[in-house]
Amino acid sequence: MKWRLSSWRTQNYVRYIALLLCVGVGYAELARWVETIPSPSKLEAVFFRAVALPTGAVEIRRPPKETRVELTKLITAAPSEADLYALRAREDEQQLDFTAAESDWKKSGRLPDLADFYDRRIRPKDEIAVLESIAKTPSPEDRLTHPSEQKSWKAYERILNVIREQALPDEFTVNAYRAWIARYPTEQPVYERFLSYLADKKQFDDAEKLVADYRKVTFAEDPYPIQAEATIAWKRGALGDAIKIYDQSFRPLWPAGLVKSYFDLLKELKAQRDELTTAWTAAVSLIFGLNKSLELIHAEGLPQVYARHALMAEATRDAAAALKLKLIAPDNPAPGVTGILVPEGLDGGKLVKFLRDNLGVSVQGGQDQMKGKLVRIGHMGHLSPFDTLIAVSALEMGLKHIGANIQLGAGVAAVQARLARSI
Repeated sequence: MKWRLSSWRTQNYVRYIALLLCVGVGYAELARWVETIPSPSKLEAVFFRAVALPTGAVEIRRPPKETRVELTKLITAAPSEADLYALRAREDEQQLDFTAAESDWKKSGRLPDLADFYDRRIRPKDEIAVLESIAKTPSPEDRLTHPSEQKSWKAYERILNVIREQALPDEFTVNAYRAWIARYPTEQPVYERFLSYLADKKQFDDAEKLVADYRKVTFAEDPYPIQAEATIAWKRGALGDAIKIYDQSFRPLWPAGLVKSYFDLLKELKAQRDELTTAWTAAVSLIFGLNKSLELIHAEGLPQVYARHALMAEATRDAAAALKLKLIAPDNPAPGVTGILVPEGLDGGKLVKFLRDNLGVSVQGGQDQMKGKLVRIGHMGHLSPFDTLIAVSALEMGLKHIGANIQLGAGVAAVQARLARSI
């Protein structure tokens, strides 16, 4: 007798799988028609097919190669259904067809999902452009929401996180804060964050203009400009002037935060006068570490440092080719790190753990849709090209341990050959 899941169980299983397709794609939500699909249905047929087992037939999840074809048929029949494009985009990514995925995310009209896609592809400028579109478009849902919880606000916060994480030029940060203030011209927290940034960058003239702009949009008794002007004076190195600003502007009903900042400055002034020191312990270990790092770089020479990184990366890529392993970026490899795809059907997470726990070699795995499919071997820092021999040797042993069909020593020999040519 042919065994099948009950209609109720199948329906909930399909819902669960469909939801998983959108997990990690930002804050995307499936439409109600996906959450309530009947069984059997066209969407169920897209993601499942029957496989015969000794106990009977059971439906299994189709691989992306098959689901993309089936979703294309549904899209052809209903080209205006945005959710279908979103589902196919996720399948495109799982099959590593990123050009098709980008196109489908755009067609789906889901800007947060498109921004998440660019984040996964490490395309910060494209991600920022999409986030700017989100930030500049007020959402009707946010009318009764506190500004800090609105989608526009969170989009600007994410833009600044992207800029910081990707170390983009300062102009990106300044433009982001300017746009944020233009969107929320009366919100003090934005001014506070921008002022802190400008003061840390010692852009004091711009910081003073920012305080003047805030005075134009706030009420006359707002205490924040006092704290802001004192902060600028302190950052300039004029601690006495900072305290003077507080003294001249004193009001009996200052908020607690303003009072605390005033007494913090008094504490700092006392420490400088009485103990000839600062009120806080300086992170001297960082200075010593920086000095030693610069000493090593200076002794080797920057061109030699770059050449060493490039040599290690080339040797690692040669090893991957010798082991018949694929690179994640064969057409545009990076000199700082090499991403190697784990053979299909094997768990890259187990490989990374084995190397770390059993062999004492640290490599990184993949993230998001590449989790368990990738290992990343770094080449930067105080490393020797001969460290590549250790890394590749450990990689071979780890791959063999998890069941990969490789020839031990092939990668190591490739590394040796590449290093020999550099001598």
